[in-house]
Amino acid sequence: MNAATFCDKQGSRDRAAFAVLIAADGAVTAFVGTSVPRLVAVTGQKYVKDGKWSNTTYALVLADGVRMIQGKAGFDSGLMSDGVAAATGRPCESWGDLAAAMGADLSAVDAWLRLAGPRSARTLDERAAALAAL
Repeated sequence: MNAATFCDKQGSRDRAAFAVLIAADGAVTAFVGTSVPRLVAVTGQKYVKDGKWSNTTYALVLADGVRMIQGKAGFDSGLMSDGVAAATGRPCESWGDLAAAMGADLSAVDAWLRLAGPRSARTLDERAAALAAL
């Protein structure tokens, strides 16, 4: 088991914070502030009241084999995929790039991103369509 922390404070330009849990089998689950059986336990939390900048910092314990990627939507683009790229240090210009950067199953990444960052999903769909049209 590994200890971790996550702060859900938004970034400049209202960039949303995110944390995503990746199980050993490649399944992807968004962390939404509560314990998830077999993935993560919330062992503490601290709320800071600060108007627009209010946030909660969570103390977490990840189950063995579970990884967490956390960050904020891309500063310039506002895309969640750019936030994953910044967090992992790997390009996320296509669905395949994103799944590889996250080390997760493509269908699980697709389902997560369509809920967490629909504009990012549309952007990746548009890029895939443009490549397919070549």
